[in-house]
Amino acid sequence: MRKVNAKQLLTIAVCGLALASCGGGGGGSTSQPGGSGGSGNSGTQQPGGSGNGGNPTPPPANPISMNIYPGTDYINRPIVVVYINGQPVKMLLDTGASGVLVNQGTFPISQTAYTSQTFLVTYGSGDTASGTVAIATVCPTSSTIGCVTMPIAVNSYTSGSNAAFPSTGEAQGDFGMDCGYNTQGGPNAFCYLYYLWQQNPSYSSYSLSFNIPSNTF
Repeated sequence: MRKVNAKQLLTIAVCGLALASCGGGGGGSTSQPGGSGGSGNSGTQQPGGSGNGGNPTPPPANPISMNIYPGTDYINRPIVVVYINGQPVKMLLDTGASGVLVNQGTFPISQTAYTSQTFLVTYGSGDTASGTVAIATVCPTSSTIGCVTMPIAVNSYTSGSNAAFPSTGEAQGDFGMDCGYNTQGGPNAFCYLYYLWQQNPSYSSYSLSFNIPSNTF
């Protein structure tokens, strides 16, 4: 779990998690040079193309805008509000972890949503979270844009001196944005951006921006 300067997070462009083109530079195909004309061959000239190389124009990026709030428990701790199964939950915006971890009891969930997979994670600070992986709907804002169905780590370890996210604290979970590796929830729980790309193949890219507060944060 890494504490970051939100000025580094002002704008993040997510282009299919580097698995899809952003549509720049006129597409990904390269035109091959034509061959030399024959001497005296007066064959019929073929009609020209449409002028865009035959590549369809990709749809524009789907914008998602999230607000970062200065945390009250710790100085300059970046807090975002994420909607889990429709319930707003204050979470730490974490660029040093992957996956979504949320405290048990902070959002509605049925027993059938839980899987058989358990998890135990210890952060660099020595704080711990543990519990069971469940399937939930995660939305970065109150709108339906960017909502995904994904496995999340439901944390039941919410008390004690080394509880990563105590139930009495401001942040009731961790919104891990480091998609380079898996951590919270185990090997089958990936970061939110992965599922955003996987479940929305019709879009060429998403533009995810963070609005920082007007202080020295």
